Amino acid sequence: MAGSGRASAAHRRVEALAAHVSAGPKSTAQQQQRLYGDIEHDRSFQIRALQRQDYDKGYTKLLEQLTTTGSVSRDAFESFVEHVNRSPYHHVYVVEDTKRGAVVASGTIIIEHKVVHSAGKVGHIEDIVSDSSVRGRGLGRRIVNHLAEIARREHCYKVVLDCAEHNIPFYRKLGFQQKEVQMAKYF
Repeated sequence: MAGSGRASAAHRRVEALAAHVSAGPKSTAQQQQRLYGDIEHDRSFQIRALQRQDYDKGYTKLLEQLTTTGSVSRDAFESFVEHVNRSPYHHVYVVEDTKRGAVVASGTIIIEHKVVHSAGKVGHIEDIVSDSSVRGRGLGRRIVNHLAEIARREHCYKVVLDCAEHNIPFYRKLGFQQKEVQMAKYF
């Protein structure tokens, strides 16, 4: 008798699961989860420091999805990577889709030393971008969280970033608060 009770309970769970699966996803996020799997645990997406080879893996093309890059030669790019690698205060990280051999997300953090806040440090996050083919899959969140963790390890008293108004909800979900107003003067 006990065995049949367990079998019927198991059968009900299987039927419930089948009904849930056949009902289909309830949201775009669930659809993407079903299509793409869990990016957090997908080993084909590796976060790492920018490398010279990323010129051929589409790094500058990726940045064009964020802003104007202009013409960047291989020599200029390699010089930039060398500069970043020599600086303990300038970090550029990318997410590489190792299956495609392409850079699909990126972000930068610059550590500023201050006199205020007891000679504290501030992390400035810049140039957050995910390739349009992978947007909504959590790679931007991974990059921002990685950069914020660098700021924490560097004992920054805060980390700041500028963003377009339509990106405010994204950054709020990551714990950022809207504060003050950004001003810029371009040359």
